[in-house]
Amino acid sequence: MLEDEAHQKEKLEEEIAVLKNQLLQLSIEADEGPVSVAEEIAEVNQLLQNEIHLRKAAEEEANNLKSQLVQLKKSEDYFSRRQKMVINLKYIGL
Repeated sequence: MLEDEAHQKEKLEEEIAVLKNQLLQLSIEADEGPVSVAEEIAEVNQLLQNEIHLRKAAEEEANNLKSQLVQLKKSEDYFSRRQKMVINLKYIGL
């Protein structure tokens, strides 16, 4: 599951790079038609902000899943120790 999130993060970073390039290109072409170019710049800027938001959300989800994994491993260790303790107690006759 973490691989999927890493892949998703990579795709979002690529999309952000594409959007930044589009924004730069629109800025360069601003002399051709200021009103329509300004609208396009605003649209691309909004898309860029959306992608940044999606990336942050994906990173937060990845961190949340990592935290859950750590907690699960701690629980497994705890129950494993408890199980060994019970087996030892049965072995010594308690």
